[in-house]
Amino acid sequence: MKKILFLLLFILLSISKGRTQDLEAKVSIEFNSMERIEVSRNLFGNFIEYYMCFQNGHSGLWAQEFRDRGFDIKHTENGTSDVWEKWGSYYNSKDNWQLIEGGFNENALYFQRIFKENTNNIIGIRQKIYTTVNQGFDIYVYLKGDTTVENVKVLVMDENLTKLLAEISLGKPDSIWKKFSGKLPAIQNHGIVNIIFGFQGKGVLDLDECSIMPENNINGIRNEFYNLYNEWKPGILRYPGGWFIEYSGYSWDMAVGNIDKRKVLKGFENVRMDFGIDEFLQFCEFFKITPHLVTNYIKGTPEESAALVEYCNGEISSHFGKKRKLNGHEEPYNVQIWEIGNEIWDDPLEYGKGFTLFNKKMKEKDPKIKTMISADIWQWRNFFFSVIDNIGSDCDYYGWHWTQIGIPKVPASDEEIFLSMVGGSIYFENNIDTVYSWLNSSGYSETMNQAITELWTVYNPDGYEWDLDTTKRGASLENGLWMATQINSCIRKSKYIDILERTFSVGTFRMEIEKNTGRRHYYKTPSHLVGVMISNHIGNKLLQTNVESEKYSLPFIDGLMQPINVPWIDVTTTVSADSLYINIVNRNPNNEIITLFNFDFNLLNKLAKIYELYSPSFLDYNSISNPENIKIIEKSWTVTNSYTVPAHSFTILAIPCKGIINVDDSTNDDKMDFHLYPNPVVDLLSIDADFKLGNVKIYNLLGSLVLSDFVEDNKVKINLSFLASGLYIAEINNIRKLLVKK
Repeated sequence: MKKILFLLLFILLSISKGRTQDLEAKVSIEFNSMERIEVSRNLFGNFIEYYMCFQNGHSGLWAQEFRDRGFDIKHTENGTSDVWEKWGSYYNSKDNWQLIEGGFNENALYFQRIFKENTNNIIGIRQKIYTTVNQGFDIYVYLKGDTTVENVKVLVMDENLTKLLAEISLGKPDSIWKKFSGKLPAIQNHGIVNIIFGFQGKGVLDLDECSIMPENNINGIRNEFYNLYNEWKPGILRYPGGWFIEYSGYSWDMAVGNIDKRKVLKGFENVRMDFGIDEFLQFCEFFKITPHLVTNYIKGTPEESAALVEYCNGEISSHFGKKRKLNGHEEPYNVQIWEIGNEIWDDPLEYGKGFTLFNKKMKEKDPKIKTMISADIWQWRNFFFSVIDNIGSDCDYYGWHWTQIGIPKVPASDEEIFLSMVGGSIYFENNIDTVYSWLNSSGYSETMNQAITELWTVYNPDGYEWDLDTTKRGASLENGLWMATQINSCIRKSKYIDILERTFSVGTFRMEIEKNTGRRHYYKTPSHLVGVMISNHIGNKLLQTNVESEKYSLPFIDGLMQPINVPWIDVTTTVSADSLYINIVNRNPNNEIITLFNFDFNLLNKLAKIYELYSPSFLDYNSISNPENIKIIEKSWTVTNSYTVPAHSFTILAIPCKGIINVDDSTNDDKMDFHLYPNPVVDLLSIDADFKLGNVKIYNLLGSLVLSDFVEDNKVKINLSFLASGLYIAEINNIRKLLVKK
């Protein structure tokens, strides 16, 4: 009996404490395989939910610092919006604040009116905002007022209203609405300040539609988020929801047009979509990201969704194409990926029928678009076969969501939670295989691919993770390794899936306020860093990779996924025309693993690069006090047939292979050449290539886009008679050529 107990104890210790001896794994890469599956850049995608402040300021992607900048959240007692407060050096009972229906923005609810009886004092309204280190602000407000109203000022005071930090004059208002703009200086040593609109004189002053943004914003995008996306380079971006799309009162016409005249979402705290359709699509253009738009299904109509397709993709001769031109973007955006609704899981039969109607109307506007169903895997095959019978070949993508929970319902060690999280990818991968088998048995596997359009983790037992993304594990190395296993699974299953979109801001970055200074700080999490590593170091073709590794299993723990026979290391290999990329996740919490490769003789002794994510503990995390506690480690490596990966780590080996590995690289710039003729051109330009052209763009030398078209064929003729004589740049698939217009 003692011997049995001793043996059981030894087994449990092996699971909870890891092994003490050296571990080895053999990695066999099939360099000569004729099947080279394409790896889509859309596997490194992102989903931005129009929720809380993730997109629309006061700390999100859009750089707006004011909350309720249109004074639309009514507060009946104070006569001001809920987030604005009265302010005055002193005021008496005759001074009055009111929210009045209407205003400069006739599509919103209210404007702010202030009546001042005394000429000696200065009164107004105020709001607290965060400052940005060494950055001033661009500020504006729409005003009108009585002739007795004198100078309107913007005052900047400290958080406690004890010290004037800056002051600018906007001038004297008129009897009609006018926009007044100014610049505020950088505020040093104060993380939170009060911004005050105040005026001298007496009478009535009306205010509407104000804005304040840090000077270093880039086309309205907060500088910190610009930097995040610039290094991440996601392949695809899903917008605007999510839950938001169906339950906020959203319709797409609220998200276009003059940013100061947009409608409010009455069912969603009366906020407005400053980061609207055009802002989103131009953001995608700027970063060369594939846009993925979601349409409103539950409260929307097929006609409304079709109108949005026409707005985005229609010629300027069409009704909504003309509206797009009036809003400042003449060329069609040519949005290709369209999802009809979000999480329409209650009635698959009804959804299937409704999807068909939406799909028909939308493709009448643009037959080239690809539509996606927002499907369900939680109800398993019942949902699939109920909905697929109705949509059939009308659908191009079977979209679904995936999350993993790291909250045990019974006591569990940190190591057990870690092993569950990094081993849960076996269930994720199994679901990909299962959906493919359903598609295959239904006859749609060749015409319908998979898309995972939301991907996130939940660690917070006290609140929904989207509302309270504050747990340390959510910003830990563990969460980064979880992310690496999910992407590895999708790379391995590239034949069945080509879209993966990580939910933005839930575990991918953090914003915190420094207690002593009130300063707002942004920092990256390991999950974001994994995205950066893979997106920047990935081939476009998959090489079959076989791994011989010791495996682990966990006993059942209520609340956690149960890994069974999971290899300690998870490896995928991709190749481009000039580099071989090997992604390695070491799931072992305690031990490094010697990884043995079958490299070709010609690869040995090459000077390679290693990109590694590691920290002494898998629970280490980045924080406001140590934002780079975990960062990407880059080093050189002379290639041998073995490499030792650290415990609980993610490693990418980037090995030069040009001329060594034969790659049929259809996306190689050397092979993806195109021809322009005649050049110089007078009117009609011909473009020929050996591939489908896709997006054809022409820029002037100032960088402004003067023509954009989506071409399904490998050749096209384009009329350039409208262009002035001069030099232009033609761009196709990121290849640019000089074009002369006579």
